[in-house]
Amino acid sequence: MLTRRRVLHQFGLAGASLLALRAFGGIAASKAPLTAIDFDIPRGACDCHVHVFDPTRFPYAKDRVYTPPEALIDELLELQHALHLDRIVVVQPSVYGIDNSCTLDAIRRQRLRKRQFLHPRRDSSPRAASPRRRRPG
Repeated sequence: MLTRRRVLHQFGLAGASLLALRAFGGIAASKAPLTAIDFDIPRGACDCHVHVFDPTRFPYAKDRVYTPPEALIDELLELQHALHLDRIVVVQPSVYGIDNSCTLDAIRRQRLRKRQFLHPRRDSSPRAASPRRRRPG
């Protein structure tokens, strides 16, 4: 049962959260910590699912259901190097809809062996799109 006390309590928590966000300048995206690893990584190790988010250069789709923080290709490469990973799989995030520009740009800029998973474009046939998708990685 909803009571006056419970409603006031919830409003108090919401207000405190807003004050905290304002005091700390909002929610900031944190870089992944680059802590030294204390175990051997097998040769050929693969990060099998990564996304790249670069909303400054590649705007998100208007009809997206969430807005992720920025996660740039340079940060990803730095993390992969710190983890001693040889391969990565770049997956097209849903926030870009069927625009593969950000993912393809990330793939082109990598110095590692990689694979990508893209959303097919509605304006191209699978046969016509297939060679284009196989080329980058």
